[in-house]
Formats: sequence, structure tokens, C-alpha cells
Amino acid sequence: MKQLIIVLLLLGYFGSSAQAAEGDRGYAGIFYSEVDSSDGGVENGNLGLVVGGSMKSGAGIEFFYSDTVDKDTFEATGFPDIRYSTQVWGLLGTYRFGTTVYAMLKAGYTFVDVRADIAGEPNEKFDEDGLSYGVGFGVEVGKSGAVELNYLVLPDIELSSGSENFDVGSEQISLGYNWYF
Repeated sequence: MKQLIIVLLLLGYFGSSAQAAEGDRGYAGIFYSEVDSSDGGVENGNLGLVVGGSMKSGAGIEFFYSDTVDKDTFEATGFPDIRYSTQVWGLLGTYRFGTTVYAMLKAGYTFVDVRADIAGEPNEKFDEDGLSYGVGFGVEVGKSGAVELNYLVLPDIELSSGSENFDVGSEQISLGYNWYF
């Protein structure tokens, strides 16, 4: 709860500051990502949307959402096969370095929902939320937008089936286009 309050305060701060400062801009975009399991070699393909804004100083905030369009199967020794999909959404603070070609640091609060079909237990759902962090790189395409490549470390998910428990670390790698407004 304390982390959610901090995120809401950051949203209020950046939202009001972005309106006041000159040279600020908002953006909306679409991206394709791979949500990868660091423990089981799963690569789900997700399609997502992002909305954000940045101030002239480089500080900004963004909200993103993605959902699976290409499911994969999680396989691990001693654990039943799991065919799963993921939904990921989060609110991130950003800091941008550079202008036409740029890098970004990202950190914030992310929610991950895993919908799994586990052998003998169909339609299980596992949720996790927590802090995420990552980096992004972009190239502006004229004055209308930018192509971005992002890497984000997501909260670990604990999967369970009967007496078996398995922690799955995850990350999201995305490529997308943002339109400026």
C-alpha cells in the first residue's frame, strides 16, 4: 500500500509539473514485447500500449499495458508443463538523456498477471506486483514520434501446483513506436 501511495504522489507531481513547464510533450504508442521467463525459457509475445509525458528537464512518467498474443509453454524438471499467458501493466518514472537519439532510465510499480493451464488444474491465475526497473533507447523520427527499444525487469512470480512451488523471474523486452502530442 505504501508503494502505491508513492506512485500516486509521483503521478500527481509529474502530471502537474508537465503542464507548467515549457517544452514538455506527451506521447502515446504501441509496442510488441517478449515477456521472458528467466528460469524456464518461456517467451510470450505481448502486444501493448503506452501513454506518457516528459518534461524539458528529462524527467517523465508513463503508463503501459500489454497482453499476450502468442502463448508459450513453461517446462521445468519436476514441475508439470504450464501453458500460460501474461498481462503486464505499470506506472513508471522515466529520465531521458539526449534529444534525437536518446537513452532512458525507467523505474516504477508493475503488476503481472499470469493465466496458466497447469496439468490437472486448468485456468489457474497467479498475480504479483512490485518494483520494476529498466532502460530504453530511442531514435526520433522527424517531429512526430520515435522508435523505442526497452528492457524492463518485472517482479518474480511464484507458481504453485499441489506441494510444488516455483519462482519465475521475468523480464520484458519491447520494440515500439511513440507518437508525440
